[in-house]
Amino acid sequence: MKKPKPYCSKTLTEAAFRSRLINALRRVSMHWKPKSEAMKRALGGRKENPETGNLKQFYICEETGKEGWQTDMHADHKEPVVPEQWGETTRFLGYNWNEYLQRMFVEADGYQIILKTAHKKKTNKENKNRKKEL
Repeated sequence: MKKPKPYCSKTLTEAAFRSRLINALRRVSMHWKPKSEAMKRALGGRKENPETGNLKQFYICEETGKEGWQTDMHADHKEPVVPEQWGETTRFLGYNWNEYLQRMFVEADGYQIILKTAHKKKTNKENKNRKKEL
């Protein structure tokens, strides 16, 4: 059975439309200044990159205390952008967008800089918890 496509001149399902909105918001959030301020907070200093022999900035994971290069780190929201349960009942496309935006665009203290591996574990755990609530 085909899913109805009520959005964008009947070319998008609800899930596809929601996905496009979320992707656009994520692109905007990449340039959110508090995120770069949080990265500065996790800066550990400079040390030699064994691959190139050049000095390179390294960061300290705020969850594990381990060191990593900038490419190894993620700015993670301390509070998940998509909570286990929405606070208010007003929704569009299944989300409370006012709450979503407030959770996505937080100040620097709302981020923790963690290794990508730690971020993946945390995200998987959050997704599992959300599925239990559905």
